[in-house]
Amino acid sequence: VTARAGLAQRRDAAHTAVAAVLQQWERGFAVGVLASVLLAWRGQTHLALQQHMRARARESVELMVMKWELGDDIGLVALLLRCWRDAALEAARERECARRREGARASVDMMLRQWELGALAGLAEAVLREWRLQ
Repeated sequence: VTARAGLAQRRDAAHTAVAAVLQQWERGFAVGVLASVLLAWRGQTHLALQQHMRARARESVELMVMKWELGDDIGLVALLLRCWRDAALEAARERECARRREGARASVDMMLRQWELGALAGLAEAVLREWRLQ
């Protein structure tokens, strides 16, 4: 009976040791994943900061060159107008994309209604709706 008890104790101790090693491995894996995520995040933020700093430096150099070429006041006004033009062009591009998205959405909606109501009935219903709207 004591030999069996000793064997059971050693088996339980082995199971406990294996469970402890598995828990340590799992914690290590979780810490490793967390560390790799944080490292990747730090790399991305560092890259974004570098790009931002390069853009600021480029703008600063452009401003200095324009001031030198055109004089301080005229160079500053020219730079402001160019920045305003770039912002206006970007806004126009965004509006165009939004208009195209809305057109595509309306087209898909009409196709789905046609599919739901049948090709002929859906087409007639869509034509009548568009006629009423205009």
